[in-house]
Amino acid sequence: WLFVSLKYNIMKDIKIKINEIKNEREEYNLKIPLPINEKNIENFKKKFKVFFDLEVDKDYLSFFKICNGLEENGFIIFSSNNHIVNKVYYGIFENNEFFHEQDEEDKKYILFATSGQDLFVFNKEKSQYQLLDRYTGDVYNEYESFNDMLLYILKLMLNEEVA
Repeated sequence: WLFVSLKYNIMKDIKIKINEIKNEREEYNLKIPLPINEKNIENFKKKFKVFFDLEVDKDYLSFFKICNGLEENGFIIFSSNNHIVNKVYYGIFENNEFFHEQDEEDKKYILFATSGQDLFVFNKEKSQYQLLDRYTGDVYNEYESFNDMLLYILKLMLNEEVA
């Protein structure tokens, strides 16, 4: 029961942080991406399974039901669909394609988000969410779940202190 309660609180905190970003953007007449619809979720789940040979984390899908990707303050959480704005790629599949092309070793990772020197990944070999240095590959942080990593990124997007 405690685990479910804790998980609920994390999702609640995630929704609060996304709402804070949404409110900040509205001050400048900007919006956050719309949520993904059920049909697109099913298509995404199939494509994810084929592309990464892994089932998509349900928490990543829960994020998409709030907003389909997010960019703020130099951080990008990838969306379900490939698209380019101002020469920046926002889709999870195209970003992982580029990432995996650079080094065969990187195929053990699923890249979910980036900032300047940070890569937020799932390490398939260790079944663990991690923060990597883009240039050295050093692990700077490890997360218990996708939601823990997501909350960490959202706090950074809002310039909040992170532990």
